[in-house]
Amino acid sequence: MTPDRQTRYLVLSMAPYRYATRTRKAAVAYRDRGPVTFLSLQGVGRTGKRDSAGTRLTDGVSVHQVPLRTPSTAPTVPSQLSNLLRSYLPAFGRLVREVWRRDGDVVHVTGVPLLVLGLLHQARHGSRLVLDVNERPASVSATGSLFALFRRVEPLLLRAGARRADVTLVVTPGHATLLTSDHGFGEVIVVRNAPLAGWRSAYTAPPAHRAGVLRVVTVGTLFEGRGLEQLIHAVRIARDRGTRVELDVHGAGRPDYAESLVELATRLQVTHQVRFHGRLDGSRVSQAYLAGHLGVALYEPTDAGNDSLSNKILECVTTGRPVLAGDLPENRRFVVDNKVGWLTPVTAEGIAESLVARAAEDDLDDLAGRCRELGDRELTWEAEFGAVFRALDRLHDPRSTAA
Repeated sequence: MTPDRQTRYLVLSMAPYRYATRTRKAAVAYRDRGPVTFLSLQGVGRTGKRDSAGTRLTDGVSVHQVPLRTPSTAPTVPSQLSNLLRSYLPAFGRLVREVWRRDGDVVHVTGVPLLVLGLLHQARHGSRLVLDVNERPASVSATGSLFALFRRVEPLLLRAGARRADVTLVVTPGHATLLTSDHGFGEVIVVRNAPLAGWRSAYTAPPAHRAGVLRVVTVGTLFEGRGLEQLIHAVRIARDRGTRVELDVHGAGRPDYAESLVELATRLQVTHQVRFHGRLDGSRVSQAYLAGHLGVALYEPTDAGNDSLSNKILECVTTGRPVLAGDLPENRRFVVDNKVGWLTPVTAEGIAESLVARAAEDDLDDLAGRCRELGDRELTWEAEFGAVFRALDRLHDPRSTAA
Protein backbone atom coordinates (compact mmCIF):
# COMPACT_ATOMS: atom_id res chain seq x y z
CA MET A 1 0.00 0.00 0.00
CA THR A 2 1.36 3.42 -0.94
CA PRO A 3 1.47 6.10 1.77
CA ASP A 4 -1.09 8.36 0.05
CA ARG A 5 -3.78 5.69 -0.39
CA GLN A 6 -6.35 4.51 2.12
CA THR A 7 -6.32 0.89 3.19
CA ARG A 8 -8.90 -1.19 1.31
CA TYR A 9 -10.81 -3.85 3.22
CA LEU A 10 -12.61 -6.97 2.02
CA VAL A 11 -14.88 -8.56 4.65
CA LEU A 12 -16.12 -12.11 4.03
CA SER A 13 -19.18 -13.64 5.66
CA MET A 14 -21.44 -16.65 5.17
CA ALA A 15 -24.49 -14.74 6.42
CA PRO A 16 -25.95 -11.76 4.52
CA TYR A 17 -25.18 -8.29 5.85
CA ARG A 18 -28.35 -7.71 7.83
CA TYR A 19 -27.93 -10.99 9.75
CA ALA A 20 -24.14 -11.05 10.11
CA THR A 21 -24.05 -9.24 13.44
CA ARG A 22 -20.37 -9.61 14.31
CA THR A 23 -19.08 -9.34 10.75
CA ARG A 24 -21.28 -6.34 10.02
CA LYS A 25 -19.82 -4.53 13.03
CA ALA A 26 -16.30 -5.31 11.80
CA ALA A 27 -17.15 -3.85 8.39
CA VAL A 28 -18.53 -0.67 9.97
CA ALA A 29 -15.41 -0.33 12.11
CA TYR A 30 -13.12 -0.68 9.07
CA ARG A 31 -15.21 1.90 7.20
CA ASP A 32 -13.63 4.73 9.17
CA ARG A 33 -10.18 3.74 7.89
CA GLY A 34 -10.85 3.11 4.23
CA PRO A 35 -13.25 1.71 1.61
CA VAL A 36 -14.92 -1.57 2.63
CA THR A 37 -16.51 -4.31 0.56
CA PHE A 38 -18.69 -6.83 2.39
CA LEU A 39 -18.99 -10.09 0.43
CA SER A 40 -21.39 -12.87 1.43
CA LEU A 41 -24.04 -15.35 0.40
CA GLN A 42 -27.57 -14.00 0.14
CA GLY A 43 -28.72 -16.54 2.71
CA VAL A 44 -27.41 -19.14 5.12
CA GLY A 45 -28.64 -21.96 7.33
CA ARG A 46 -32.08 -23.46 7.82
CA THR A 47 -33.66 -20.65 9.87
CA GLY A 48 -34.77 -18.31 7.09
CA LYS A 49 -31.84 -15.87 7.23
CA ARG A 50 -32.10 -14.66 3.67
CA ASP A 51 -31.77 -11.35 1.84
CA SER A 52 -31.67 -10.16 -1.75
CA ALA A 53 -28.68 -10.84 -4.00
CA GLY A 54 -26.76 -8.05 -5.67
CA THR A 55 -24.76 -4.97 -4.76
CA ARG A 56 -25.79 -1.94 -2.72
CA LEU A 57 -24.31 0.67 -0.38
CA THR A 58 -25.35 0.21 3.26
CA ASP A 59 -23.91 2.07 6.26
CA GLY A 60 -21.14 3.37 4.02
CA VAL A 61 -20.16 -0.23 3.15
CA SER A 62 -20.33 -1.71 -0.36
CA VAL A 63 -22.38 -4.87 0.21
CA HIS A 64 -22.30 -7.64 -2.40
CA GLN A 65 -24.37 -10.78 -1.81
CA VAL A 66 -24.10 -13.66 -4.28
CA PRO A 67 -27.18 -15.69 -5.27
CA LEU A 68 -27.99 -18.83 -3.29
CA ARG A 69 -30.68 -21.32 -4.22
CA THR A 70 -33.03 -21.62 -1.23
CA PRO A 71 -31.87 -24.66 0.78
CA SER A 72 -34.15 -27.32 2.15
CA THR A 73 -34.92 -27.12 5.86
CA ALA A 74 -35.45 -30.86 6.38
CA PRO A 75 -32.85 -32.34 8.80
CA THR A 76 -32.15 -35.39 6.62
CA VAL A 77 -29.12 -36.74 4.76
CA PRO A 78 -30.79 -36.36 1.31
CA SER A 79 -31.56 -32.77 2.24
CA GLN A 80 -27.92 -32.20 3.23
CA LEU A 81 -26.68 -33.60 -0.08
CA SER A 82 -29.18 -31.56 -2.07
CA ASN A 83 -28.26 -28.38 -0.22
CA LEU A 84 -24.57 -29.02 -0.76
CA LEU A 85 -24.79 -29.80 -4.48
CA ARG A 86 -27.59 -27.47 -5.58
CA SER A 87 -27.22 -24.52 -3.20
CA TYR A 88 -23.90 -24.11 -1.43
CA LEU A 89 -21.33 -25.39 -3.92
CA PRO A 90 -22.60 -23.16 -6.78
CA ALA A 91 -22.80 -20.18 -4.41
CA PHE A 92 -19.33 -20.90 -3.05
CA GLY A 93 -18.03 -20.94 -6.62
CA ARG A 94 -19.46 -17.45 -7.08
CA LEU A 95 -17.71 -16.32 -3.90
CA VAL A 96 -14.42 -17.72 -5.20
CA ARG A 97 -14.73 -15.72 -8.41
CA GLU A 98 -15.52 -12.53 -6.49
CA VAL A 99 -12.61 -12.99 -4.10
CA TRP A 100 -10.23 -13.69 -6.96
CA ARG A 101 -11.04 -10.49 -8.80
CA ARG A 102 -11.39 -8.06 -5.86
CA ASP A 103 -8.13 -6.43 -4.84
CA GLY A 104 -7.62 -5.27 -1.27
CA ASP A 105 -5.06 -4.68 1.46
CA VAL A 106 -6.81 -6.47 4.34
CA VAL A 107 -9.15 -9.46 4.05
CA HIS A 108 -11.27 -10.20 7.12
CA VAL A 109 -12.79 -13.68 7.37
CA THR A 110 -15.47 -14.59 9.92
CA GLY A 111 -15.73 -18.30 10.58
CA VAL A 112 -13.36 -21.13 9.69
CA PRO A 113 -15.41 -22.38 6.68
CA LEU A 114 -14.47 -19.23 4.74
CA LEU A 115 -10.78 -19.32 5.73
CA VAL A 116 -9.92 -20.95 2.41
CA LEU A 117 -11.23 -17.81 0.65
CA GLY A 118 -9.11 -15.61 2.88
CA LEU A 119 -6.05 -17.70 2.06
CA LEU A 120 -6.91 -17.46 -1.65
CA HIS A 121 -7.15 -13.66 -1.45
CA GLN A 122 -3.89 -13.45 0.48
CA ALA A 123 -2.10 -15.58 -2.14
CA ARG A 124 -3.62 -13.67 -5.06
CA HIS A 125 -3.40 -10.08 -3.77
CA GLY A 126 -0.82 -10.18 -0.98
CA SER A 127 -3.34 -8.97 1.58
CA ARG A 128 -3.15 -9.06 5.37
CA LEU A 129 -5.42 -11.84 6.68
CA VAL A 130 -7.61 -11.24 9.73
CA LEU A 131 -9.24 -14.47 10.92
CA ASP A 132 -12.21 -14.21 13.28
CA VAL A 133 -12.90 -17.61 14.87
CA ASN A 134 -16.35 -16.65 16.10
CA GLU A 135 -17.22 -19.90 17.88
CA ARG A 136 -15.53 -22.94 19.37
CA PRO A 137 -13.83 -24.86 16.52
CA ALA A 138 -15.56 -28.07 15.37
CA SER A 139 -18.49 -27.43 17.69
CA VAL A 140 -21.54 -27.48 15.41
CA SER A 141 -23.38 -30.79 15.81
CA ALA A 142 -26.97 -29.97 14.84
CA THR A 143 -28.67 -32.81 12.98
CA GLY A 144 -29.02 -32.04 9.30
CA SER A 145 -26.54 -29.15 9.31
CA LEU A 146 -23.77 -29.00 6.71
CA PHE A 147 -21.61 -27.25 9.30
CA ALA A 148 -21.79 -30.43 11.38
CA LEU A 149 -20.19 -32.28 8.47
CA PHE A 150 -17.61 -29.55 7.92
CA ARG A 151 -16.24 -29.88 11.46
CA ARG A 152 -14.42 -33.05 10.40
CA VAL A 153 -12.04 -31.05 8.19
CA GLU A 154 -11.99 -27.88 10.28
CA PRO A 155 -8.77 -28.80 12.16
CA LEU A 156 -6.90 -28.99 8.83
CA LEU A 157 -7.96 -25.48 7.89
CA LEU A 158 -7.08 -24.18 11.34
CA ARG A 159 -3.53 -25.45 10.95
CA ALA A 160 -3.28 -23.47 7.73
CA GLY A 161 -4.74 -20.45 9.53
CA ALA A 162 -2.19 -20.74 12.32
CA ARG A 163 0.59 -20.39 9.75
CA ARG A 164 -0.92 -17.70 7.54
CA ALA A 165 -3.27 -15.45 9.53
CA ASP A 166 -1.71 -12.09 10.40
CA VAL A 167 -4.28 -11.32 13.11
CA THR A 168 -6.55 -13.84 14.85
CA LEU A 169 -9.46 -12.95 17.10
CA VAL A 170 -11.94 -14.94 19.17
CA VAL A 171 -14.97 -14.21 21.35
CA THR A 172 -13.79 -15.58 24.70
CA PRO A 173 -10.55 -16.23 26.61
CA GLY A 174 -11.34 -19.95 26.62
CA HIS A 175 -11.31 -20.08 22.84
CA ALA A 176 -8.02 -18.19 22.74
CA THR A 177 -6.47 -20.86 24.94
CA LEU A 178 -7.89 -23.58 22.71
CA LEU A 179 -6.37 -22.08 19.55
CA THR A 180 -2.95 -21.58 21.07
CA SER A 181 -2.74 -24.93 22.87
CA ASP A 182 -4.47 -27.26 20.39
CA HIS A 183 -4.06 -25.60 16.99
CA GLY A 184 -0.67 -23.88 17.08
CA PHE A 185 -1.73 -20.24 16.95
CA GLY A 186 0.50 -17.57 18.43
CA GLU A 187 -1.09 -14.38 19.72
CA VAL A 188 -4.89 -14.46 19.73
CA ILE A 189 -6.96 -11.35 20.52
CA VAL A 190 -10.18 -11.60 22.52
CA VAL A 191 -12.88 -9.35 21.03
CA ARG A 192 -16.18 -9.72 22.87
CA ASN A 193 -19.27 -9.45 20.71
CA ALA A 194 -20.45 -6.13 22.13
CA PRO A 195 -22.73 -3.88 20.04
CA LEU A 196 -21.75 -0.66 18.34
CA ALA A 197 -21.97 2.35 20.65
CA GLY A 198 -24.71 3.96 18.57
CA TRP A 199 -26.84 0.81 18.54
CA ARG A 200 -28.35 1.29 22.00
CA SER A 201 -31.66 3.01 22.58
CA ALA A 202 -31.84 5.90 25.03
CA TYR A 203 -31.93 4.47 28.54
CA THR A 204 -35.20 4.14 30.43
CA ALA A 205 -35.75 2.65 33.87
CA PRO A 206 -37.39 -0.80 34.12
CA PRO A 207 -41.21 -0.95 34.11
CA ALA A 208 -42.95 -0.33 37.42
CA HIS A 209 -42.22 -3.41 39.48
CA ARG A 210 -45.03 -5.18 41.34
CA ALA A 211 -44.19 -8.08 43.62
CA GLY A 212 -45.05 -11.39 41.96
CA VAL A 213 -45.00 -10.01 38.40
CA LEU A 214 -41.92 -10.14 36.18
CA ARG A 215 -41.45 -9.07 32.55
CA VAL A 216 -38.82 -11.16 30.76
CA VAL A 217 -37.40 -10.70 27.26
CA THR A 218 -35.51 -13.15 25.05
CA VAL A 219 -34.14 -12.19 21.62
CA GLY A 220 -32.52 -14.43 19.02
CA THR A 221 -33.00 -17.12 16.42
CA LEU A 222 -35.28 -19.92 17.60
CA PHE A 223 -33.48 -23.25 17.55
CA GLU A 224 -32.85 -26.30 19.69
CA GLY A 225 -30.38 -25.85 22.52
CA ARG A 226 -31.39 -22.33 23.54
CA GLY A 227 -33.48 -23.48 26.50
CA LEU A 228 -36.72 -22.19 25.03
CA GLU A 229 -38.78 -25.25 25.91
CA GLN A 230 -37.47 -25.15 29.49
CA LEU A 231 -38.21 -21.44 29.70
CA ILE A 232 -41.84 -21.92 28.64
CA HIS A 233 -42.24 -24.72 31.16
CA ALA A 234 -40.71 -22.42 33.79
CA VAL A 235 -43.39 -19.79 33.10
CA ARG A 236 -46.05 -22.36 33.99
CA ILE A 237 -44.18 -23.58 37.10
CA ALA A 238 -43.70 -20.00 38.32
CA ARG A 239 -47.40 -19.27 37.84
CA ASP A 240 -48.30 -22.33 39.87
CA ARG A 241 -46.13 -20.89 42.65
CA GLY A 242 -47.81 -17.49 42.60
CA THR A 243 -45.48 -15.55 40.27
CA ARG A 244 -46.74 -14.24 36.95
CA VAL A 245 -44.00 -14.12 34.32
CA GLU A 246 -44.74 -12.13 31.17
CA LEU A 247 -42.39 -13.54 28.51
CA ASP A 248 -41.72 -11.79 25.18
CA VAL A 249 -40.01 -14.03 22.62
CA HIS A 250 -38.42 -12.14 19.70
CA GLY A 251 -36.97 -14.22 16.89
CA ALA A 252 -37.71 -16.56 14.03
CA GLY A 253 -36.61 -20.09 13.25
CA ARG A 254 -37.48 -23.15 11.22
CA PRO A 255 -41.26 -23.11 10.81
CA ASP A 256 -41.67 -26.58 12.33
CA TYR A 257 -39.62 -25.73 15.40
CA ALA A 258 -41.23 -22.32 15.92
CA GLU A 259 -44.66 -23.94 15.70
CA SER A 260 -43.66 -26.56 18.26
CA LEU A 261 -42.95 -23.77 20.76
CA VAL A 262 -46.36 -22.20 20.17
CA GLU A 263 -47.97 -25.61 20.63
CA LEU A 264 -46.07 -26.10 23.88
CA ALA A 265 -47.29 -22.78 25.26
CA THR A 266 -50.84 -23.74 24.28
CA ARG A 267 -50.58 -27.15 25.93
CA LEU A 268 -49.26 -25.59 29.15
CA GLN A 269 -52.02 -22.94 29.05
CA VAL A 270 -49.61 -19.97 29.16
CA THR A 271 -50.47 -18.35 25.83
CA HIS A 272 -51.56 -15.16 27.63
CA GLN A 273 -48.14 -14.96 29.27
CA VAL A 274 -45.84 -16.10 26.43
CA ARG A 275 -45.94 -13.82 23.39
CA PHE A 276 -44.16 -14.72 20.14
CA HIS A 277 -43.28 -11.63 18.11
CA GLY A 278 -41.33 -13.15 15.21
CA ARG A 279 -38.11 -11.78 13.75
CA LEU A 280 -36.96 -8.48 15.21
CA ASP A 281 -34.93 -5.95 13.24
CA GLY A 282 -31.51 -5.39 14.83
CA SER A 283 -32.20 -1.69 15.31
CA ARG A 284 -35.11 -2.55 17.64
CA VAL A 285 -33.41 -5.11 19.87
CA SER A 286 -32.22 -2.62 22.48
CA GLN A 287 -35.71 -1.13 22.81
CA ALA A 288 -37.15 -4.63 23.20
CA TYR A 289 -34.90 -5.31 26.19
CA LEU A 290 -35.88 -2.00 27.77
CA ALA A 291 -39.52 -3.13 27.79
CA GLY A 292 -38.70 -5.82 30.36
CA HIS A 293 -37.23 -6.17 33.82
CA LEU A 294 -34.51 -8.54 32.60
CA GLY A 295 -33.31 -10.52 29.61
CA VAL A 296 -32.56 -14.24 29.36
CA ALA A 297 -29.91 -16.17 27.41
CA LEU A 298 -30.27 -19.86 28.21
CA TYR A 299 -27.96 -21.86 25.98
CA GLU A 300 -27.83 -25.51 27.01
CA PRO A 301 -24.55 -27.23 27.96
CA THR A 302 -25.36 -30.25 25.75
CA ASP A 303 -23.96 -28.49 22.66
CA ALA A 304 -20.23 -27.67 22.68
CA GLY A 305 -20.93 -24.70 20.43
CA ASN A 306 -22.92 -23.02 23.20
CA ASP A 307 -19.91 -22.40 25.43
CA SER A 308 -19.23 -18.97 23.93
CA LEU A 309 -20.22 -15.63 25.45
CA SER A 310 -23.43 -14.81 23.59
CA ASN A 311 -23.81 -11.40 21.99
CA LYS A 312 -27.36 -11.51 23.42
CA ILE A 313 -25.94 -11.33 26.94
CA LEU A 314 -23.79 -8.36 25.99
CA GLU A 315 -26.62 -6.59 24.15
CA CYS A 316 -28.96 -7.00 27.10
CA VAL A 317 -26.45 -5.72 29.66
CA THR A 318 -25.09 -2.77 27.67
CA THR A 319 -28.69 -1.69 26.98
CA GLY A 320 -29.29 -1.47 30.71
CA ARG A 321 -31.00 -4.67 31.81
CA PRO A 322 -29.60 -7.50 33.95
CA VAL A 323 -29.46 -10.95 32.41
CA LEU A 324 -30.42 -14.44 33.53
CA ALA A 325 -27.92 -16.71 31.78
CA GLY A 326 -27.30 -20.42 31.55
CA ASP A 327 -24.57 -21.47 33.97
CA LEU A 328 -21.76 -22.07 31.46
CA PRO A 329 -18.11 -21.13 32.11
CA GLU A 330 -17.85 -18.03 29.88
CA ASN A 331 -21.27 -16.78 30.99
CA ARG A 332 -20.24 -17.26 34.61
CA ARG A 333 -17.00 -15.38 34.08
CA PHE A 334 -18.80 -12.36 32.61
CA VAL A 335 -21.90 -12.26 34.82
CA VAL A 336 -20.11 -12.87 38.11
CA ASP A 337 -17.08 -10.66 37.44
CA ASN A 338 -19.27 -7.72 36.40
CA LYS A 339 -22.20 -8.39 38.79
CA VAL A 340 -24.78 -7.89 36.02
CA GLY A 341 -27.26 -10.69 36.60
CA TRP A 342 -27.74 -14.29 37.64
CA LEU A 343 -26.92 -17.81 36.53
CA THR A 344 -29.23 -20.81 36.34
CA PRO A 345 -29.10 -24.45 35.30
CA VAL A 346 -31.00 -24.72 32.03
CA THR A 347 -33.82 -26.82 33.43
CA ALA A 348 -37.47 -25.86 33.81
CA GLU A 349 -37.25 -26.17 37.59
CA GLY A 350 -34.01 -24.20 37.85
CA ILE A 351 -35.23 -21.37 35.61
CA ALA A 352 -38.57 -21.17 37.44
CA GLU A 353 -36.84 -20.97 40.81
CA SER A 354 -34.68 -18.09 39.59
CA LEU A 355 -37.61 -16.22 38.02
CA VAL A 356 -39.64 -16.49 41.22
CA ALA A 357 -36.68 -15.11 43.18
CA ARG A 358 -36.18 -12.25 40.72
CA ALA A 359 -39.84 -11.25 40.95
CA ALA A 360 -39.42 -10.80 44.72
CA GLU A 361 -36.36 -8.53 44.47
CA ASP A 362 -36.56 -4.81 45.12
CA ASP A 363 -33.29 -3.59 43.58
CA LEU A 364 -33.89 -4.26 39.88
CA ASP A 365 -33.74 -0.53 39.11
CA ASP A 366 -30.29 -0.17 40.69
CA LEU A 367 -29.01 -3.27 38.90
CA ALA A 368 -30.33 -2.03 35.55
CA GLY A 369 -28.52 1.27 36.06
CA ARG A 370 -25.27 -0.54 36.88
CA CYS A 371 -25.57 -2.55 33.66
CA ARG A 372 -26.00 0.61 31.60
CA GLU A 373 -23.00 2.20 33.29
CA LEU A 374 -20.86 -0.78 32.24
CA GLY A 375 -22.07 -0.27 28.68
CA ASP A 376 -21.25 3.43 28.80
CA ARG A 377 -17.80 2.74 30.17
CA GLU A 378 -16.45 -0.18 28.14
CA LEU A 379 -18.95 -2.59 26.62
CA THR A 380 -19.00 -1.37 23.01
CA TRP A 381 -17.69 -2.80 19.76
CA GLU A 382 -15.46 0.21 19.21
CA ALA A 383 -13.67 -0.41 22.51
CA GLU A 384 -13.28 -4.13 21.80
CA PHE A 385 -12.21 -3.85 18.14
CA GLY A 386 -9.54 -1.27 18.88
CA ALA A 387 -7.18 -4.16 19.69
CA VAL A 388 -7.48 -5.39 16.09
CA PHE A 389 -6.49 -2.00 14.69
CA ARG A 390 -3.52 -1.83 17.05
CA ALA A 391 -2.36 -5.25 15.81
CA LEU A 392 -2.73 -4.23 12.15
CA ASP A 393 -0.86 -1.00 12.82
CA ARG A 394 2.04 -2.96 14.31
CA LEU A 395 2.17 -5.12 11.18
CA HIS A 396 2.25 -2.03 8.98
CA ASP A 397 4.94 -0.43 11.11
CA PRO A 398 6.63 -2.90 13.51
CA ARG A 399 8.10 0.05 15.40
CA SER A 400 4.58 1.22 16.26
CA THR A 401 3.82 1.34 19.96
CA ALA A 402 0.24 2.51 19.57
CA ALA A 403 -1.70 1.73 22.75
